[in-house]
Amino acid sequence: MQAIRENPSNPRRRGMTLIETVTALACLAILVPLIVAATGSTVRPNRERMCAYRLGQLGSAMLLYTIENEGYIPGSPGTSGAALDLIYNGQPTDLDDIPIAITQTWDWAAPLAGYLNVELSPSRAERVERFRFGEFWCPSNNYTSVPYNYSTLSPFQPWRATRMLSYNSCRNFLLYADDAPPPVTIDALWSVNIAGTTELAPAYYPRLDQLGTTEDKVFLADGSRYTSESGDVYHDVNWRSSSGGMYSDGGPTLQETYLRSYILDLPQKAYSYRHKHGDDYGINAIHYDGHVSWMSETTSRHPRWWYPTGTTIPFSEMNAPTRTPLIDEILQDPNFEYHVP
Repeated sequence: MQAIRENPSNPRRRGMTLIETVTALACLAILVPLIVAATGSTVRPNRERMCAYRLGQLGSAMLLYTIENEGYIPGSPGTSGAALDLIYNGQPTDLDDIPIAITQTWDWAAPLAGYLNVELSPSRAERVERFRFGEFWCPSNNYTSVPYNYSTLSPFQPWRATRMLSYNSCRNFLLYADDAPPPVTIDALWSVNIAGTTELAPAYYPRLDQLGTTEDKVFLADGSRYTSESGDVYHDVNWRSSSGGMYSDGGPTLQETYLRSYILDLPQKAYSYRHKHGDDYGINAIHYDGHVSWMSETTSRHPRWWYPTGTTIPFSEMNAPTRTPLIDEILQDPNFEYHVP
C-alpha cells in the first residue's frame, strides 16, 4: 500500500520526530516478547502469561509495520485497509474471493502476519478463522462467535461459527479528524465514525507520532467484539464494515448504549475481562510503545488509554464506571468535557 504522506501545512504537536520515534521503538520490537515471557512468571497464571507473550509478539510486529510504512498504524480503513476500498469497490461485501491478505477494512491481523511468519489461505473466510488461533489466540478465550451478514446471524458457506477473536484494536486511533490529511479511501465515512459528540484531536490521523504518549495508548487488548445483550458473540463478515467491524472496538469507556465488548455486567464481562487477579477482573493490553500491561477493570475504564491526546469527550459519552473517577470535576461543571492527556 502506498502510505499517506503528511500534509506539511499541519503543525507538529509533539517534540519527537517520526524517525526518532520509530527508531527508539524498533529496539523494543525485538526485546518485548522476551521481556514479557520473563516477567511475573511466578505470579501470573500460565494462560495469562501466554496471552501477554503473544500480545508482545503482535506489538513487535506492529512496530515493524510502522517502520516500513512511514509510521502509519495498521488496521485503519485509511491505511492498511485502503486496498479493499480501492480494488473491490462495488463488489459484494461478503465476497470470499479476495486473494490479498487484508480480510476487512479494519483488519489489523493480516498486516502483521508476514512479520510473524504466518502463511495465509487464499480464502478470506479461512484467513478470518486463522486469526482466531495460534499467534492470535489468548488461551483464556474459548468463546464461540457466529457469522453475521446483513442482519442474518448464522453460519453460511464458506463462513462458519468459530472461536471469538481474542484481541480488539481501538478504533479511536484508526480514524481521521475532519481537518486531517484525507485518507486513501473512496468513502469519507472513516473521518466521522466515532460515537456521539466526542471530538478527535485537531488534524489527527492514524500515525504513530500523532497518538500522544505512546506508552499510554493501547493498540490491542483482550476483547469480545461483538457481544450482544443475550451473551451471543458474532463477527461481521463484510469486508467493508462500519464501527470497527469484527476487529476493532471503541474501548471500555463508551456510553452503555455503544458497548459491544468490555460489557459492564457478568457473565458477559468475563468474555473480555478474563484474567482475574484475586477478585479483580482484568485484561492484558499491548501499548503503542510495545510494552504489555495487565489492567484491572477499574483502571481500564479510564479514557486516557483509548483516545489520542487532545481528544475531547463529553461526560455523556462515558459509561458509569468511567465517570466515577471524574465525578468531582463533573459535579463542579455540568458541561464537563474530558480532555485526553
